[in-house]
Amino acid sequence: MRGLSRDFVRLVSVCCAISGCNGGGFAIPGEVEPILTARPGATTATGSTGKSEFLVAGSSAVIYVPPVVRADQPVGLALFLHGASRTVNFFVDGHKKIADEARVIILAPYASVGTWDAIHGVFSSDIAVLNGALEWAFQRWTIDPAKIGMSGVLGWRYVLARHRTSEW
Repeated sequence: MRGLSRDFVRLVSVCCAISGCNGGGFAIPGEVEPILTARPGATTATGSTGKSEFLVAGSSAVIYVPPVVRADQPVGLALFLHGASRTVNFFVDGHKKIADEARVIILAPYASVGTWDAIHGVFSSDIAVLNGALEWAFQRWTIDPAKIGMSGVLGWRYVLARHRTSEW
């Protein structure tokens, strides 16, 4: 990729993602493809309601499951990506009432180190954290693919990088 800046390569990759092309894209050496591979499906494990934390891919995640949620009934999922201040608990606690009313699970993983690696211009270990956290939730609850949303400081960047939520 001599002569092409990282920003240009990233811009082309994002444009490719938005237009829906499935080409291999441009990879920057040392960078992983920013593709989320976890998909909702049949539950294979059990989970509990309430707020809990679990380990995933060298990091951890906080999940809140409303008390009315049952593993066999489809529900929504809100994936929250924290900012540099890592305010996961603040977000989860502040949205419990809304999650209860809407029957939506809140999933808030922590970046591997500090903030998300994408803010430094490279997708790396945090893709594994996101995939692992989503997979963990998908194994325990029936998630309606049409009701998956993403919020937070860098949520837009991970979605636009190459993953279209319509693929869930």
